[in-house]
Amino acid sequence: MAESNSKKPAARTPQQLALDAFTRYWQRETEQSRPALTVRSADDGPSYKVWPLGTASENRYLIITAPTNADKAFVAVIKGQTLICDWFNAATAFRFRATIAKLVFDPAPVVYLEMPASVEHKPVRRVPRVKAVLPGLVRTTTSVECVVADLSIRGARIGLPDTLGANRRDEVYVAFRVRVLDQDFLVDAQCTVAAEFGKVEPQHPELRFYGLDFNSLSQFDQMVLHAFVQERIATETDWLSRVLAKKTG
Repeated sequence: MAESNSKKPAARTPQQLALDAFTRYWQRETEQSRPALTVRSADDGPSYKVWPLGTASENRYLIITAPTNADKAFVAVIKGQTLICDWFNAATAFRFRATIAKLVFDPAPVVYLEMPASVEHKPVRRVPRVKAVLPGLVRTTTSVECVVADLSIRGARIGLPDTLGANRRDEVYVAFRVRVLDQDFLVDAQCTVAAEFGKVEPQHPELRFYGLDFNSLSQFDQMVLHAFVQERIATETDWLSRVLAKKTG
């Protein structure tokens, strides 16, 4: 029998396996992500994450899930209580005080908040930034596999199973592909290291994370990234369609 010339793929190194594990985890987080609202009863009190479910009576009331603690136990709240609410979208932070107008327990606990007449808001980013799960390659004196974990037209946060070999304000290159309108586009960007976050993912202590600023993207690359970001924002906010899609055949 003729000997096969096909070669088995090289085994993944421990560093690459760590990157694979984070990619799977971050993919799940990204698919399940939808903007959360944070509520607390006092300026120095503990905060709880809740999910907006909709509005009622011409947006006079905001309907949210009942707050729970880390053990998934419901946090005691009462009608007439005022909550301090914080909401972040891709570029803006909102804060407002809302009074609990009604509590509903069946079929699931929800809270009706009476919306205030005015809401504080301020921009937190110059351009929108979204979660992403994009395999990439970062280049300094050597090339290292990485994953782009969030992205905007101005920069990215990357994770890699090694030190970057560059300091803040050093120049590096990162290459990755984004999918827009069912087509893959290669982005190969010159970047400046803006921040070293270190090992910030407790479940994945093997990885280090860095913030990169894009230096000079072409107009075409900016348009591709803008389209990717806007598509991602639309997906995150259209969480109901994602839930329903999982129920279809």
